[in-house]
Amino acid sequence: MKKTILLIFTALLLVSFTACNQSDIGIFYGIEKEEKIVDNSLPNTLTVGGMGKLGTKLFVAAGKVYKKTSGSSEEWVKCATPSGYDLTTSLTVFEDTRIFAVWFNKDTADSALYWSTDGNSWTEVTGFTGDVTHVESAHLATNNGIMVVSTRVDSNTGNIYTTDDPLVVPSLLNGVNALGGIVDIDCDGSEYWLLTMQNIYTGIDMDNLAAESPSREGDEYFRNLYIY
Repeated sequence: MKKTILLIFTALLLVSFTACNQSDIGIFYGIEKEEKIVDNSLPNTLTVGGMGKLGTKLFVAAGKVYKKTSGSSEEWVKCATPSGYDLTTSLTVFEDTRIFAVWFNKDTADSALYWSTDGNSWTEVTGFTGDVTHVESAHLATNNGIMVVSTRVDSNTGNIYTTDDPLVVPSLLNGVNALGGIVDIDCDGSEYWLLTMQNIYTGIDMDNLAAESPSREGDEYFRNLYIY
């Protein structure tokens, strides 16, 4: 993936420099005739760590949680934060019923999982061992949606929890190498695909996942999962 991105970026640079030298209508003409574009988006310096749609609202986790009406030109609005926490980069919408986000306290590094239905008030989900680090969800057509949560117990130990009911505390998922926590989860219509930093797991039943064990080199680790 890194090599592909590098090749595309290089190609774009070549096109840009070539465009400067072709005819009298080129990049400098475009700059001279530039027009201001109205930008109602989030600040360009933000990094979005999670996003989802609940009803007619879009939600993103980018330090804070922001929301706006889907398909509208309205500006993003900053949501409330749970008491004692101020940062989040992990968010998912579960079964179009609730937003789940992992919130952190930037001073103490404490973390917790919270849910909300509107981004204005938050309720904590308890029952985890370790510091909550990430939350993801996916929906398999034949089953209820699945939410997975990863925690960090210490530098060598982590746990992964799963649930198909947003009102039930997730249960510990066994048989999965939780070192580094979950990275992503998706489904292909018939099976779940769970990605950790160390491995890929598949299966219809989250309690009976099979490891794919793809090859990695040195200290490489997985970052994203995309099924198409």
